[in-house]
Amino acid sequence: PALFSVWHNVSGPALATLFTHLDDEEPIDSEEPAAVTN
Repeated sequence: PALFSVWHNVSGPALATLFTHLDDEEPIDSEEPAAVTN
């Protein structure tokens, strides 16, 4: 439970930061072409 709590607290903000970063800067097409909507 403790490890899950830590993982949840870390992965949540990390994923949010990642998606925000991908939104701010256009992702590389070779990474995930389907995810590029702009």
